[in-house]
Amino acid sequence: MLHRSETTERLRLVYCRTGDESYCLDMSLIQSIQRYERMERNPAPEGPLGWLDRQGSRLPVFSMAERLGRPSPAGATSKGAILVLAGKPDPWGLAVDRVSRPFDVTPDKVMAVPEPAQSGAFQSVVLTPEGLVLRLLPDQLHLAAQARESGPAPVRKAPVWPANATGVGRILLFGARDIATQGVDVVFGLSFSQVLEVCSGLPHVAVPGAPKHVLGMVQWRERPVAVIDIVGLAGLPSVSYESGARILIVRPGEGPQVIGVPVNSGIRWQALPLPHQPWRRELPLDLRYVRGIFKMGAEVLLIPDLTAIVDTFGTPAGRATRAWG
Repeated sequence: MLHRSETTERLRLVYCRTGDESYCLDMSLIQSIQRYERMERNPAPEGPLGWLDRQGSRLPVFSMAERLGRPSPAGATSKGAILVLAGKPDPWGLAVDRVSRPFDVTPDKVMAVPEPAQSGAFQSVVLTPEGLVLRLLPDQLHLAAQARESGPAPVRKAPVWPANATGVGRILLFGARDIATQGVDVVFGLSFSQVLEVCSGLPHVAVPGAPKHVLGMVQWRERPVAVIDIVGLAGLPSVSYESGARILIVRPGEGPQVIGVPVNSGIRWQALPLPHQPWRRELPLDLRYVRGIFKMGAEVLLIPDLTAIVDTFGTPAGRATRAWG
């Protein structure tokens, strides 16, 4: 049995599911859970999904999938549930496909969404038995919501991972699959000392409302890591990322920030120095996040500026969070 002090430290949540995706919500915000059949459907294409009659009042009901911009299987919500939430000034309903029984998590499992992947609809991310699950900030899903900054989430301090000492004097190269620009192949190069791990099999979590080139998050060593498509940022065809694909876990600078870089082509490393010379021709690329561009044999080598990428996506303007209203 838990002591009172232990109980108050725990956070009670429920899973809210739409299609194959799961989010979580504080149980303290839920006044009641109603059957979907009780809702009066809105025949108009605009406005709420419908209304729920509750003690003589008509509460607006919104679809979680629709408000998050996520696909929902046809007919799934017709057998779902409506969460009546304690909104201000009046309660309102959130329609989901399924809702779980309550479960508890301890504070060390609640973490901030990595800055590059932050979105106004989420308060934090929780490490659950199902993996990383985004914790909803439900006020932002109300149609009349005003965009606002969420308060700081209670988080444990992120560790600073040391540089890869075995990588000094080496560079890791990876290509952009099937991409040739002006007849030359493009490869990207990262200092091997920045690469903490080459992984595969990490489950992927989408973050609705995240910037275009932020592909969601993965869980790496008990922490959430934002996945950034640096190939797409350079103006080349974007790299898609699916759960289980190969990904580089990279430390951009000296701080605690860690990002994931997906790769869909061969990885190789070479000892430094490399035979190279400056590239002097123009290329149809976006070089804002490129530190250098070189000719290396038959290839063009791009050195991405990871610090600039993280600094840009870590600002409110760079995150370009969606106004959920």
